[in-house]
Amino acid sequence: RDAVYREIAVANGHPEWEGEIRDTFARRWLDRAHSGWYYRNASGQWQRKS
Repeated sequence: RDAVYREIAVANGHPEWEGEIRDTFARRWLDRAHSGWYYRNASGQWQRKS
């Protein structure tokens, strides 16, 4: 995944956006995750989506 985020940023001409692109993908995944699915929170701990 790291390579994908990096390539998206480079393809858009802004390699410095890699972190923002990663955060955007993570947010979208969490928004679409079903109740009961597990994800890692900002602290790196596993949490169950309610």
